[in-house]
Amino acid sequence: MTKMTQWQQERLERLAGRAKSRKELASEYGVCARTMRRWLKRKGFESLPSELIRPADLIKIYYAFGLPKRERKRW
Repeated sequence: MTKMTQWQQERLERLAGRAKSRKELASEYGVCARTMRRWLKRKGFESLPSELIRPADLIKIYYAFGLPKRERKRW
């Protein structure tokens, strides 16, 4: 991503506001957890912890992949 608008910056802060699992992250992008694992590996994110992904790392991931097109559904 290049320059972010105010709306994009606010959305980034909201999305990265707490630690998330790889499954949650995959859900935001509309892919399965295995696909997300492959994407992360290709972009050089192999050293992420196996539990939850920290907000600081989520910000890097969102910059690498772009913001998800859709919000995760909450039931």
